[in-house]
Amino acid sequence: MALSIYSLGYVRGYYGRKNVGVLGALFNALLLATTLVFLADNVFFFLMTWEIMALTAYCLVSFEHEHEETRNAGVCFTS
Repeated sequence: MALSIYSLGYVRGYYGRKNVGVLGALFNALLLATTLVFLADNVFFFLMTWEIMALTAYCLVSFEHEHEETRNAGVCFTS
């Protein structure tokens, strides 16, 4: 994915300030969940993987929770 290539440069700003391993694990979990959503062959599996995908996306959006704008984006509020 092209996003994976872009994210390598994006993560450089976090070294020493945040746990980059957590960011990488969440990103890989999002990729896995997205793949599983497309591979789902029944409604139950589809809903389970959709929820996992939504939770990992929320965690990635809220990774910089120190900023108010990021917290608002995580809970879908607009200011």
